[in-house]
Amino acid sequence: MDILVFIDEDQATELRCQVALALAHVCGSHIHCLQVTSPNALISTGSFGTARMLAERTEEMERYKDRLQAAARERFAPAGVGWDYRRFDGDLTQTIAEQARLVDLVVLSAERQPSRLNGTVPGAADLLLRIRPPILAVPAKPAEPGAFTPAGSALVAWDGSVACAHALRNALLMLKCAAGVVVVTVEGERPGISGEQVAAYLARHGIRSEVYELPLTDRSVGGVLIDAVRIYRASYVVMGAFGHGRAREFLLGGVTRDMLKSCPVPLVLAH
Repeated sequence: MDILVFIDEDQATELRCQVALALAHVCGSHIHCLQVTSPNALISTGSFGTARMLAERTEEMERYKDRLQAAARERFAPAGVGWDYRRFDGDLTQTIAEQARLVDLVVLSAERQPSRLNGTVPGAADLLLRIRPPILAVPAKPAEPGAFTPAGSALVAWDGSVACAHALRNALLMLKCAAGVVVVTVEGERPGISGEQVAAYLARHGIRSEVYELPLTDRSVGGVLIDAVRIYRASYVVMGAFGHGRAREFLLGGVTRDMLKSCPVPLVLAH
């Protein structure tokens, strides 16, 4: 598995790196560290006033970038995993999308993060509709520090959508590493393909799973799934993203947005 992990000055970078390393150790992955500097970073602090101020800001940015690369070397070199470091100047989301073309998984934060280098680091929602490989969306405040492990339990939130099927297929290698897999459907979702069919598909790939239908009651689907994460002690969730279209979910609220905002464990998302 080839993993692309986004590196920046934001505090959540360490969490993304921890997740990437855990995947590499358990699933035998190669890690591609990606650091991108936006041209807008030069003027983000008003450094456009004089040539001297611009030069000072440029030097400051180069120091940031050098420190990021040195920190990555200290983190990954002794870890006994395959890794490399890619450093670019350009638009953040466009560069991530381009570099994601030949990887199997992209590790990003679940939501945008503040950065001293770029001002703001893109979140999973910024890339979900622009790339083909799934995104592993890492919460900035996990349930427990270091709790993520691909060898833990996995929860598949099945709704029968094309996006969910795409996420499931792309997560097979991770699911094979899991200690247990739970497939959950939510009452009223009425997927065209049942949870039992998903379990049979997984079984043909050597993955044993259990299937549960969860009552909706007066909660949102996102709330039901977050409760299920705690009940089944899931280390991560596999699910489709923006099943009803991103614009509609943004305006009306939706499962993807709820999970990105509130889920305490990483999400394997695909659209």
